[in-house]
Amino acid sequence: MPRASVLGPLFLLLYINDIVDSLQNDIKLFADDTFMFLVVKDIDEAAANLSQDLEMVSLWTWEWKMQFNCDRTEEVTFSVKGSKIEHPPLKLGLDYVTRKDKHKHLGLIVDSKLEFKCQIRQALLKARRGIGMIKYLSKYLSRDVLYELYKLYVRPYLDYRDIIYHQIDPEMLQNFTIRLEQTQYSVALAV
Repeated sequence: MPRASVLGPLFLLLYINDIVDSLQNDIKLFADDTFMFLVVKDIDEAAANLSQDLEMVSLWTWEWKMQFNCDRTEEVTFSVKGSKIEHPPLKLGLDYVTRKDKHKHLGLIVDSKLEFKCQIRQALLKARRGIGMIKYLSKYLSRDVLYELYKLYVRPYLDYRDIIYHQIDPEMLQNFTIRLEQTQYSVALAV
């Protein structure tokens, strides 16, 4: 079926909607991503539940002649306490699920300790790329055009995340707050 087909979303719904019927844990479907999660009270029980659901997903994929991309399948255990939680490895079909310390979901990077340090670093890196472009073009373009470039290539990385950064203990992220302010100041000078 062609990629731009109008029937594509309908067939996706017909094929994939029943995946949630036989699973115990919560599952979210977004485009071609599947996100399974649960709140853990007992780590051994949670690992058993997830293993059973992954086995059901494997059976579902075999029944529908579909495949999950095991290279993109990953496991992250989020813990407010920040301690490492050990449990037997999870398997999807014959492949083991890769354990990660952080996860990017819908553009937000959260690490296993539920901190946003990696997200802030990524935002600053992307904003600095935009600032470099603005500094280079500042010799050739008017201030109005530079301001529009700022709104397109820098501000989106700094603005909407600002609420998240300041909700967390300010002393913990004081260094990040200073770096964010310095980034805003340097782009103001460039514009």
